Formats: sequence, C-alpha cells, structure tokens
Amino acid sequence: MRRAIASVSFLFIVGAAASGDAAPVHYWQFEGSPGFLEDSIGSATLSESATPGQGAIPGTGPGSTFDALAGNSSLAGLDAGDGFSTPLTASSDFTIEALVNFSALSGSFGSSIAGFFESQLNVDVDWILQARSTGPAVNLVLTAVTTSGVAILDSGFALAINTDYYVAAAYDSTGSVTFWIQNLTSDGLRQSSSVSHALGGGFTATSTFVVGGAPNILSFSGVLDEVRLSDSVLGQDELLSLNEVPEPGTAALVALGLGALSVGRRASRRS
Repeated sequence: MRRAIASVSFLFIVGAAASGDAAPVHYWQFEGSPGFLEDSIGSATLSESATPGQGAIPGTGPGSTFDALAGNSSLAGLDAGDGFSTPLTASSDFTIEALVNFSALSGSFGSSIAGFFESQLNVDVDWILQARSTGPAVNLVLTAVTTSGVAILDSGFALAINTDYYVAAAYDSTGSVTFWIQNLTSDGLRQSSSVSHALGGGFTATSTFVVGGAPNILSFSGVLDEVRLSDSVLGQDELLSLNEVPEPGTAALVALGLGALSVGRRASRRS
C-alpha cells in the first residue's frame, strides 16, 4: 500500500460546503432537536445498546472544542461497550466523519468510532473506522472486509487519549481511501493521507451500522459527536468544516489580498 500525506489549512469556514453531486445521507448530531438519537438528514434513528449519556459541551476538557462547529451544543458520552446502532446497508463507496475524544484506547480489536459490524469475527464486519494498534502507536485506521479480501488500512496518524479530534475516511471502491485528521485540542491544521487498496466494494456481511462500541465486541470510551455518513466519496471542500484561525503566513497572504483588492477598487473609482 502507498501512503501520501498532506497538510491542509482552512479559513473561517463554518458548517459543510457542498459541490458536485456528492452529499451526506445520514447525520447524527446528538442535539436536543430534532432529538438526541435522531438522524437530522435521513430516517435512521439510532437505538442504544447500553446507557450512553447526553451532555452539554463543556467549557474545558474532553469535547470542549466541539463547539467550533456552528450550532453544536451537546455531545454523547460512552463507556466501554456503550454504543448506538441502526439498520442500514453499506454502500460500495462512502465517507464517514466524526468528532471524538478517547478517554481510553484499549481492546484487542481496537477502539471503534463507527462502522458496519456485529462481532469481531471477520464474517460479521463490513468496515470500521477505529483506533487500532499497528505497531508502537495506536493509529486511525479503516478495517475493511469485502468479498475480495480483508485489510487494515492505516492512515499513519497516531491518536492519543484526552484529545479532541476531527476524523474522517473517504473510501473509494476503485482503489483508495483518504483519511483526514485534525487535532482540535492543540488548534492543529487538518491533515490528510491516502492509502491504496485492492478490496473493491463488495460489503455484504451485515446490515447494522454502529456508532461507538458494542457489548463484548469493540470498545469505545470517551465522547463523540457529529457523526456523518455519506454514500459517496466526498471531496475536501465537502467535509464538515470547523472555525479555524489561519496560520500567521496564511493570515498575511489574506491581508495582502484584501489590501490589493482595496487598492484596485480605489483606482477604479479614480478612473
């Protein structure tokens, strides 16, 4: 597999930008309206496997940066095997996004963020976006099982506990997956990496979509929010975007551009 990594910066973008024909089909925001477990753009209401809690976004600590997404005021707290699920069918291409903060990274099969699975056996898994040990570090990976094979697609991005992240993976059945990660706790830039694969898009194992963990199967401990699933490969400008302060160099370029625009307008009025 080949991996390419790039660093990306965004300027004061709020919400989700859309272009082309790609569009999200399910979005769980864990807000009071339309309902804690409701799907705000589809009809796939989540059900609880245990007793996860809804809480307001705190002023400090885990999840405190999640309010960088416009209108976001609450999140879901999960412990070990807690999670949510809903009947869905996996599409051959997809993009999965989430805001997460792990209080622990454990479990022989890794810590699940979201995916199509029913047990840790390969026959009951389509794909899982998760934190998983691939060597000395615990990385963001996509575990995928199709009719053509099984692979752990490693983003190369290490994850840590007690850190707010935006994470995403866009799976293209023709042969690549693109990951995005942003460390929100440290005001980091959004980064991306691409990994090639030869798995195709034959996801047939299950019709259950899970957010978080599942009892006795996969663990997720921490808080998560803003889980969005698309049945297509989203481009960079179609992902959930957060308010960000540009880097000094970028800010200088923006100021220079605005100054040039102002000079141009004054010259136009004089002519």
